[in-house]
Parts: sequence; C-alpha cells; structure tokens
Amino acid sequence: MSELSSPMNGPRGEESPADPPRESVPLQGAVPAEVPAPAAITPAGTPVAPKPVPASATASSSAADPSSSSLRHLTPVLLFAALVFSVVYVAPHVAREIQYAITAGDLRAKSDLARERLGDPALQSKLAATSEAFRLVAMSVGPAVVQIHSERPIAAAPGARTVAGKSEEHTVGDGSGVIVDAAGYILTNNHVINQANLIDVRLSDGRTLQATVVGTDALTDLAVLKIDASGLVSVPWAASDSLEVGDWVLALGSPFGLDRSVTAGILSAKGRRRVVDDLPYQDFLQTDAAVNPGNSGGPLVDLQGRIVGINTAILGKTYQGVSFAIPSDMAKGVYERLKAEGQIRRAWLGVALDEVARRAGDPSKLGTSEGALIVQVHPGQPADKAGLQSGDVVVKWKGLPIRHPMDLKLRVAETPITEKVEVVALRNGEPKTFEVTVSERPAELR
Repeated sequence: MSELSSPMNGPRGEESPADPPRESVPLQGAVPAEVPAPAAITPAGTPVAPKPVPASATASSSAADPSSSSLRHLTPVLLFAALVFSVVYVAPHVAREIQYAITAGDLRAKSDLARERLGDPALQSKLAATSEAFRLVAMSVGPAVVQIHSERPIAAAPGARTVAGKSEEHTVGDGSGVIVDAAGYILTNNHVINQANLIDVRLSDGRTLQATVVGTDALTDLAVLKIDASGLVSVPWAASDSLEVGDWVLALGSPFGLDRSVTAGILSAKGRRRVVDDLPYQDFLQTDAAVNPGNSGGPLVDLQGRIVGINTAILGKTYQGVSFAIPSDMAKGVYERLKAEGQIRRAWLGVALDEVARRAGDPSKLGTSEGALIVQVHPGQPADKAGLQSGDVVVKWKGLPIRHPMDLKLRVAETPITEKVEVVALRNGEPKTFEVTVSERPAELR
C-alpha cells in the first residue's frame, strides 16, 4: 500500500462480554509515521496506548516506486536541453523576425515621409529648378558640340584584306569636339585626329564639313581644328580652378557614335597626375559623369554652360565611374597658343624628376616629404648652368610652392622662354636659392 493510501484502522464496535478479550494491532505501513494511530479498545472500554509506527515504513514505501525517482532526476536535464534549444535555434529566429519588422517599419516610415516631402510645393520648385538647369545647359551647349570622323593611312602590305576590290589602306576613328569660337575654331583631343589625312566634322544641325588642322600639342593631348561655316554657336570658358569637389558637371559628346549625348555627375577630384602614361603634362579633373569611347574631345561644362574641361580619358575600356578631363585653365592656354602660332614652344629646365616619396627611403633626410626631386641633370642645360644637382629637391619656382614634380613641369612650361627665374631647392635638407634662365624645350621632345 502506498504512502498516499488512507489507513483503514479504528474501533470495530464494542465486543460482547462473552468473547475473550483481545488487543487490537494496527496494520504496519498503513498510517504515516507522523500521524498517531487511534487507541485500542479493551472489553471494559479502557483505552490502551498504541504502538508507534517506525519512520522507515514510509521511506520503504517511497523507495518501492523507482519510476517516480527517475522522473525526478530527468526533469532538470530535459529543462536544460529545452533551454539550450531555445537559445541556439529559437531565439535567433525570433530576433531576426523582430529586426525585420523594425526595419520594415522604419523603411515604410521613411517612404511615407519622402512621399510627403516630394509633394511639398517648395521642394518641387527646387527639384524643378535643377532639372531645368540641366535642360538649359543641354540646349545652350548642345549646338556647339560636334562629332569628328577621321581616317588615317596604314601601310599597305602584301596579302592585306581588300574591300570591294580595293586595298584597305585606312583606319577610321570617331570622337567629339567643341566649337570655342564662332569663326569656326574647334578644340578636341590630339589622339582623336592624330596622323589623320581626312577629318570630317558633323554639326548638330546635320551638316558635315571637312576640317583642317590648325595645330596640335601631343604633350597635353589637345588639337585645334578649323571649319568654314556660318551660323555657328560657341561655348564660353570658365576657370577650372574655381571648381570645388562636389560641384555639378555635365559631359557632352558622341559616345559610341551617339551624337549629342549628355551625361551628368559631380567633380570627384582635382589635380590628378600619372593618369596617362605617355603624357608629360597632366593635371586632370576627375568626374563620375559617364564618359565612353567617342566622348574624347567633348566639353565638360558647369551649370552655367561654360567649359571647365575637355573630356580625355577613362579608367578601363568603357565607363566605370571614373572619367578624366583636361582642366580649362590648361586647355584654354594651349588653344590660344595653337590658334595664334600653330604650335607650342615651351620652356625647358633640363632635368629628370621624380616624387620624393618614391625615391627617398627616408624623406626626413631630404628635409621634406613634398617637392620635385631631381634625379638627373642634363649637361649644359639651364639647371646644370644654374648649379642644380641630382638629389636636390625643388620646393619653390618664382615664389610659388612646388609640392609635386608635375607642379614644377607645369610651372616651367608656362614660363616665357629665356626668362630668368628664382628657384629654391633643398640640398641635404638645407634651402639654397638659384637663378635659372630657362631655354626652349628641344624639338624632338615636343
């Protein structure tokens, strides 16, 4: 009988006097140890004290059910396993769902707010003004942007391919240009028309005219063409130095032969050097306006429709978000000199230069981390005559700071030939001043 069973003890009624007297014995294990058994009754009705029930009786009852004891031992293990499962599998899922719900709610709230703001008449007016600025720039500059088609001779060789019975003696190219003078002067890239024996210019009004070359400058990759036509539209210049990174710019041209294409972006950076390997004079503007093959020579303009650059190079074979343009401050000067003289005569210092950081193991030994490091001095040339030596670092030219070798190249190129210039250079970390009289750059290096 289990310990939860009720005891079946108690008086059985009063016995007759004829029966012999006997003592009532409690049933072992029928009563909990802590509960006293009822008193036995003698024939005379005198109570007799009951015998105590040992505590071991109830303990043996508990030990008699092993399944109950095992269940009690397994319960904490099962609870721990359930807790681990919840932490490892259930909790992350619940957390993700909560995060998704929060994110979705946040996005909906932002979408509703944006939709509300877009309906604001004041904001609509500002957005419309930006779109109108783009439209006006395209309308203003578009008529002055031309498509250039050029043909170059190639050496005929035995077994060359033929077309309709004729030797294929020419290769063709396409690019863009911009009319900078209504008298018919067009500025483009030198690589667009280099060595061409036929140059056709297609105007925005549909006319196709043959152009002549006024002058070229391979060192900056610029060229000036001339067409004879009336009713032309030209584009004014702006100072590229006044541009700031983040300013809106638009690129116009004929990418892949698609004339009068317009793309927009911002000015990403200024003063990019070492962009084109074989170009001695580089000071590119960088933009994210889309520029592709065929855009070369087209204008980069500001929101006032003024030329701030000439689109020249891209990173990779097609647009990848990085485009380069010759700044207008350089392009305008080259244009004016080519228009006036047909060629560019530049001053020459007679040195080979490199960056301080590229050649000096420890720039502190040179006294600076900036400047133009002279790595070679040509004998008998202006630098040699002035006393400059290999290892000197030029830090000033005509009082203007020199922070990069390209700075010195550009400053020298802008200097009138035979002019005497004061130069400051560091020699072993100590500043020294030199008087240099520049000469003309040799013809073979033009």
